[in-house]
Amino acid sequence: MQGNPNQYPNQQPPPYTYQPPPQPPNGQQPNTVGKYLPLPQPKPVYRPPKKHSYSKVFVITGAIIGLLLLVAAVRVLENQQKHTDFSQDTPAQHAIAILSDDGADISQSVVNDSARTTVSTVKQVGAQANNTSARSAIMLDCFTIQRDLWTAQPSIGLTDVDVFLYGNVVDQYGATKNEEVGSCDLIAQTEQRFNWGNLSSQQAWLDYDYTALLPSLQQ
Repeated sequence: MQGNPNQYPNQQPPPYTYQPPPQPPNGQQPNTVGKYLPLPQPKPVYRPPKKHSYSKVFVITGAIIGLLLLVAAVRVLENQQKHTDFSQDTPAQHAIAILSDDGADISQSVVNDSARTTVSTVKQVGAQANNTSARSAIMLDCFTIQRDLWTAQPSIGLTDVDVFLYGNVVDQYGATKNEEVGSCDLIAQTEQRFNWGNLSSQQAWLDYDYTALLPSLQQ
């Protein structure tokens, strides 16, 4: 396609050149009257908020509480199952039941109730941090066993109670041996002067008829 030849009498008419229409600015589009309008923006998509899993939290919390209650119930049942009715027991059976509750080694306990009851028992002392704590543990174990036997109801009719405490001892060569670390002896005549409710384990230790400590623990 070419222009009108009469428009340019002395020269060749210039070739026709196509000029594209101006483009609208970015983000706009022409309307029906040639003006530019903003492009329509997409509408935001509604997303409902996430729901927290409160039900899971409640289930886990309930399970923990249930487990704690179960453990507490088991402990109560264990305490109820301890031998507490001594009315039908012989003095020896009564003494053995008390020693068992106090953690003594029943297999090495001797109870003689032919006339008046005598008790000789052994208990293991747990590991201790130092000599001071070891001495305290020995005195406390002696005190607990002596007190529980002498104050038992009904009375066992004791004449003498010997308590021997054993523990693991490391010698100078590094060898570990289980041997006697302490003991205490109390006879009925001396025990009659004891007021167990006002005594501590350290005070009672000074008043027993006989006490012994491993020499290395006396330092």
